[in-house]
Amino acid sequence: MKLPKLVRFCLRLFFRASERDAISGDLEEELLERQQLGRNKITTDLYLLKTTLLFLRYPYTWKKPKRTLPMMNLKNSLKTAWRNLKKDRRSFVLNSTSLTVGLLIAMIVYLVLHRELTYDRWHSKTDRIFRVTYDETVTGRSDRHLATVGPPMGPALAQDFDQVENYVRFRHGHTRVVSYDNSNYYEDRIFYIDSTLFSVFDYDLQLGNPKTAMQNPDAILLTQATAKKYFGDSNPLGKVLKIGEESFQVTGVFEEIPSNTHIQFDLVIPFHAFRVPFGYPVTLNDFGWISFHTYVLLREGVNPANLEEPLVGFIKTHWEEGRWDSFRFKLQPLAEIYLGEVQNEVVESGNWNNIYAFAITAFLLLTLIVFNYTNLAVAGSLSRSREVGVRKALGASKASIRGQFLLESMLLALIALAAAVVLLVPTLQLAESSLNASIAQSDLKALMGELWFMLPAALIIGALAGWYPALIMLRTKTIKALNNQVTHAPGGLSLRKVLVTLQFMITIGLLVGSLVVLQQVNYLREKDLGFDKSALAVLRVPGQTLLDEFGTLKQDLLANPRVEDVAIGGGRMDGDNGNVPVSTEDMDEPIPMSIDAVGYGFFSTLGIKLVAGRELSRSFATDSAHAIIVNESAVKAMGYTSPEEALGRSIQVGDLRTGKIVGIASDFHHASLHEKIGPLAIMYPRTYLEDVYLRITPGNLLPLVQGLEATWKNRFASLPFDLIFLEDHLNQLYIKDQVFARLFQVLTALTILIACFGLYALISLITSHRTKEISVRKVLGASLNSLLLQLFEPFAWYILIAAVIVSPIAYFLLTTWLDNYAYTIDLSLIWFVASALLILAVAFIATASHSHRISRINPARTLRSE
Repeated sequence: MKLPKLVRFCLRLFFRASERDAISGDLEEELLERQQLGRNKITTDLYLLKTTLLFLRYPYTWKKPKRTLPMMNLKNSLKTAWRNLKKDRRSFVLNSTSLTVGLLIAMIVYLVLHRELTYDRWHSKTDRIFRVTYDETVTGRSDRHLATVGPPMGPALAQDFDQVENYVRFRHGHTRVVSYDNSNYYEDRIFYIDSTLFSVFDYDLQLGNPKTAMQNPDAILLTQATAKKYFGDSNPLGKVLKIGEESFQVTGVFEEIPSNTHIQFDLVIPFHAFRVPFGYPVTLNDFGWISFHTYVLLREGVNPANLEEPLVGFIKTHWEEGRWDSFRFKLQPLAEIYLGEVQNEVVESGNWNNIYAFAITAFLLLTLIVFNYTNLAVAGSLSRSREVGVRKALGASKASIRGQFLLESMLLALIALAAAVVLLVPTLQLAESSLNASIAQSDLKALMGELWFMLPAALIIGALAGWYPALIMLRTKTIKALNNQVTHAPGGLSLRKVLVTLQFMITIGLLVGSLVVLQQVNYLREKDLGFDKSALAVLRVPGQTLLDEFGTLKQDLLANPRVEDVAIGGGRMDGDNGNVPVSTEDMDEPIPMSIDAVGYGFFSTLGIKLVAGRELSRSFATDSAHAIIVNESAVKAMGYTSPEEALGRSIQVGDLRTGKIVGIASDFHHASLHEKIGPLAIMYPRTYLEDVYLRITPGNLLPLVQGLEATWKNRFASLPFDLIFLEDHLNQLYIKDQVFARLFQVLTALTILIACFGLYALISLITSHRTKEISVRKVLGASLNSLLLQLFEPFAWYILIAAVIVSPIAYFLLTTWLDNYAYTIDLSLIWFVASALLILAVAFIATASHSHRISRINPARTLRSE
């Protein structure tokens, strides 16, 4: 079994032969184990590389370095190196700044990727924990693959299969009013969870006993932040919280929970306290109620693939015959949930495309920085040719000259690394506060210990940057060095052209990417959703209160002159909808369809157009029990050729409603733009709703909100006032996209800045060689413009070639990234042209500044030595 090439290279490079076999054996065992568990190859290779480098913590494993340098007085050499660095302060600042930025970015990228790639891996039994999912894609019935299953699934699996050691179920409790004394808050992250939580996952309690904390149905457990929110610094154990009309006694407070977990909760109630919500036509014994996150803990040594096949027989035991071939159960590894394809609005989810895009962008930027650092080092070394010539004339060996260059470069790299470490925490804090997002782990101090690998990385970069100018100087004959005539290293001219072209390719590619990402995020925020979101507010009202008080509440709200209309909605257009099988009299078998419940006047309040029929109305007595409205996508999915053909058809909406189609709504987005508009059935609610939509007139929002709050307190003094503006809420659906876009733009801005540093170095390198030539041209009457054109022409060609090469690559990568969205912008050629023109402008400005500086030099000074 072969280890990855990079791992084998590191073993040969860093470790002594006597230890190499033992380390390789450990790594091969890790590789075999991860292959048996079906781990992703990329994450496996990265894990093995990290494990390999961790062995460097043990000095006895290190490979003894070959003696390539004679013994030198290190103290004197360091003094000389420091003196040379200080001599050219401008180059020192440019070099150190460029490298500091690069190393700082490397550390931040590592922390970001570490957070994204280690979700849920902090549990000790991660490799044995699997989420049970409901998959209809494998049978071809539909494209549904749900993260949830029925409530009896966990107990039934534990009873029927010896391979299942334990299970735990999570059920989101929806938004509830939680009260203590005079404190009342709406809580969105209430979960009902089995008491086996502590046996399956590594959650622990700071206060309370995990073995007894969830025994009683009136128990409740809190996170540390929630406990402080209600009880301050006092001990919360034994105190009573009210959720609606129910009372719960606090029996535990969780230890601090790592932020990289896909289920985020604030309050936990024992699962056996869960009751079927009002109006739901199901029971806790119903396998078809697919709304429960269920996790199983497999016994040691059990291969999950060997369990999925017997689950087919399990389906036949617990489901009716007509459903046997319509779906399958899958076991999804816990470590793959966050970045998996099966997503759910209740839990956190990530995106591989964004991770790849961010990692590639950061890698390209770091590559650009290394190129620039090398060019800056070469440019700086040219001014030292006479110094090197004198040292060679006095008998200095090649090894001592090479060692001095390497030492200076590595010393500068260490200075840059120290500056990057100092800036890391404040940079992260600034980024998190400005982006309003968690970029790295909360336990940053613990992770700082994992950044030790940056030390050898900085030294390697410094050695590479010092090696190239040393090679150039060593190949220059002494007499030429004394005359400041530097010889190029083998292939130096060609290598420089390649480096220049690569730098421009990276810069143009990142600039195009930044423009596309920005345009896509703006498109998500500005796209027409099929309703007018601009002047809509949503007021949260607890279910029973809304049912009892909506009539009078609506009158009170309409009394405000800024409120034009009021209606009840079943959600906030964010995809939090149920999904049931729907059929009509003309269909052979049901199709899965999203459902929603709304009150009278909902469509007119939101401005949703009806392409046929009418909306729900009090004028029709049967509408509350039998009327159904479907969207245009549902009409197509049901096989009708026109909206008019679907009107009046009898329809069965799961076990919820039997009725007739009375209206066809135009397709509107009831979920994020990551998803295509799917079939939707809308009816009058039979369960509690809690969202009241208000159509308001534009204007100053502060007096409006104050007036609505006063109205609310007059009627519901004991309930918290919770008003949001729908547009702001919908923008939150794309918060990760916005954070990614801003990070991408920051990286692009840094790219342009670093590119300017690189241009400065390149132009300095070229003009240093051509100063005498330019002076001769000036003496012969050449103008500043002709000199500028002559210097700028090569860069223009490099940029043109770079743009031609990078454009198809960037197009492919950006198209792949855009595939993550159901609705995207069209890639335009103008963005590629604009990016190339911008880089041309930057190059022209940099060249012009150098040309102006050279034109002011007296030719007599330059030609005096001739």
